[in-house]
Amino acid sequence: MDTIEGRISSIIVERIVDGQASVQVDSTTPLLSSGLSLDSVAVLELIMEIETEFGVEFKDNDLSVELLRTVGSLAHAVREKRLAAGLA
Repeated sequence: MDTIEGRISSIIVERIVDGQASVQVDSTTPLLSSGLSLDSVAVLELIMEIETEFGVEFKDNDLSVELLRTVGSLAHAVREKRLAAGLA
């Protein structure tokens, strides 16, 4: 798992699902209904944590089911935003 995916996974485990020992998160972990089943509040918390951690900003129109499909898809979006902002 690359660094961004690892950091996102850590954010999810440590801050979003409160360190539940039974939660396993990797790049293929679904974030919504078929996986972690994050609700809208948890999704907003996750996005805010990621924005702070990586220095990126997600606009309302960025937020989609595709973006939140897996940890990997979210990490890909973070990488793209960082490249566009010259933060790579």
